[in-house]
Amino acid sequence: MDESLFIGRPATGKTRLPADADIAAFVSQLRRAELEIATREGGARPIADYPLYVLSVDAERLRARHPDSGELHQLLDTVASRGPAVDVVMKR
Repeated sequence: MDESLFIGRPATGKTRLPADADIAAFVSQLRRAELEIATREGGARPIADYPLYVLSVDAERLRARHPDSGELHQLLDTVASRGPAVDVVMKR
């Protein structure tokens, strides 16, 4: 398995995406993170009430593997730019 392309939340028992996962699997996980960001930005609860949401992914490598996916690139940008303010982070 290519650990650098892992997306998930291991602290909550999420399983790793397999190394041969198609782009739809990665986009799905990133959409979930985008929804999490929007929910937290909505302010229904204080940010401190939410657990840290971590996506373990090498974003640059993922971009390189899928250079023609505008949606994937946009989602990676969204998570990278808006996520940290609400404890949704990507780390390598």
